[in-house]
Amino acid sequence: MREGHRYRFQIGDYWLGEVEGGASWYAFWWDKSSRRTRRRSLDESEHEKAKIKLAEFALKHARAKDAGPNELSIAEVLVAYLDDHAVNKASCDLATIACLHINDWWGTKKVSDITANNQREFIKHLAVKKNLAPSSIRRYLSVLSAALNRAIKCEMLTAAPQIILAETEIGDLVNAPGKIKERRLTIQELAAFLDAIRTPHVWRYTLLALNTLARPDAITDLTRSQIREERIDLNPAGRRQNKKFRPIVPVTPTLGAWLRLWKDDHSSVVHYKGEKISNPKKAIHKTAITAGLVDTGAGSSPDVAVTPYTLRRTMARLLRAEGVPLADIGAMLGHKIPGMTTTEIYADADPNYLRTVVDGIEAILDRVSAHTKTAPVRVPNIACDQAATKWPETKRIYVGQNGRSP
Repeated sequence: MREGHRYRFQIGDYWLGEVEGGASWYAFWWDKSSRRTRRRSLDESEHEKAKIKLAEFALKHARAKDAGPNELSIAEVLVAYLDDHAVNKASCDLATIACLHINDWWGTKKVSDITANNQREFIKHLAVKKNLAPSSIRRYLSVLSAALNRAIKCEMLTAAPQIILAETEIGDLVNAPGKIKERRLTIQELAAFLDAIRTPHVWRYTLLALNTLARPDAITDLTRSQIREERIDLNPAGRRQNKKFRPIVPVTPTLGAWLRLWKDDHSSVVHYKGEKISNPKKAIHKTAITAGLVDTGAGSSPDVAVTPYTLRRTMARLLRAEGVPLADIGAMLGHKIPGMTTTEIYADADPNYLRTVVDGIEAILDRVSAHTKTAPVRVPNIACDQAATKWPETKRIYVGQNGRSP
């Protein structure tokens, strides 16, 4: 019998192991009453999945109450924290992965071992051994911080150490380069971007982004059931609102005309070959390169990133330049507005709901249209949206006026 000493992955009093001739991983633990090592099959043959199964097994059996930081292990704090996330499967999996990375390094150490120096060593370990960026490291440390705070709230701990959460400090520790800043596009650059679009799903995504200022996930999640005659509820049924609030936004005249054109058999408004797209980041970046907005040559500046968020933030800046009130722009973006009353919650029923934003978007699109060469932004064109003519050189779908390649 092999008890997993090759990996010695352990959470609390439980560790992974294998049995000679067996295909599955086992959970092992020391039974004090019988003074014997016991085991339980996890019914999982893949090592990484077995780690998650071990975490689920451990949190059902490991419990502690009113312990001081010198007595409670970090692993016990983590498994108790995972118990809270078990209701939400996606959230539980993400938290579990973070906990596994944390436990890989801290092992069986106690909460009292989470000193500032040890945290710095852990940060360096994640950067060097796991090749994680400062933002990812911060997310893992946020899970550790949340687990400790929960332990105090549930009276498992009487006190907890301060966790390093400043991304700038984490970046300094690992000598990470500064964040690449996203650029804000000008009217002429927006026109060039639209002319460079080569695929229908990017065309749809871009028009929705320019007319709704929605976050990327809200656009890719958008279904026809969320669209009313003059409003779009960016928060789909069954999704609980969180800090990334998804508001109800008005349908601009330009977008309304395109939506009437986009009547096909797919529930997702933005789709690729009938399938919902998950992340438009790569396609947006390629389009920006085609438009000449990103210099990929030697010696180019890194301060040129064009991402899906660029469209949202560019429109917000342009609307401000149009004189649209900040409060209206914030409502369109889904930002929390201090002092909002109950009456204002129902403001989307007003025919003039966010009229200043709608007028501002239309004015911006008028200016963009004056600079486009092949993209009829203000004139819905079925050939532009659904063209299937391919360029022989790239085998990409060309989206241009009348669907013709140049």
